[in-house]
Amino acid sequence: MATLRKRGSRWQVQVRRVGQPPLSKSFLLKADAETWARQQETLADRGERLLAPSAMRALKTITVADLITRYRDEVMLRKHRGFLQLKPMVDAFLRRPIASTKLAALTVTQANDYVTERLKTVKPGSICRELDVPRHAFNVAKRTWKIPLAENVFAQVERPTRADARERRLEKGERCILVNATNKCRNRWVRPLIELAVETGMRRSEILNASGTTCCGASERFTSPRRRTRTRGPSLCLALRSPC
Repeated sequence: MATLRKRGSRWQVQVRRVGQPPLSKSFLLKADAETWARQQETLADRGERLLAPSAMRALKTITVADLITRYRDEVMLRKHRGFLQLKPMVDAFLRRPIASTKLAALTVTQANDYVTERLKTVKPGSICRELDVPRHAFNVAKRTWKIPLAENVFAQVERPTRADARERRLEKGERCILVNATNKCRNRWVRPLIELAVETGMRRSEILNASGTTCCGASERFTSPRRRTRTRGPSLCLALRSPC
């Protein structure tokens, strides 16, 4: 409910709603005060979080790029193990038009438009990984940095369905081409690791986490480390065959 009262030469309007912070602002004209009050009540009716004028002014000085850059330099660099792999993706996001948007003007519609545009060039899985960064950055900004964000826009974006699974088998002659290419590598471990991956279907992280104790020598068996999946399945003992 909005309340208007005359204080000196100005009109002061107050808006109070259950579950919302109280808002107050002064205007020279009564019509301006009434218009502002209706705008705030409309936002409250939509279920949106109301922001005090001081908070809105603060959000008008910060862009999405400012927030993501701070998150990259202060949070990702210090905590994220995959920083070197994610940094190019974050830097590319900072070059997108949405990055120059002020936080006060950012809407879910803009974020959805960004997703729609990106889907023209990348797969759904890539989009989901891209959205994880700003989503967590906005959470950190609100909870830790005390930036007065009304909502996390990127948490409300409709994420595309990840239907980019692939099934690929080496065709005749491709294995020889692959092995011959490894002979040009300076690292002598590339060839045996690729042959191991082809034989076992192990992921890169599983191969790198393997140790010498997992190989069983003459038994031609290899014990794979515990797979890092959602179900966290047990370790696998795989029988190796001689390469063709």
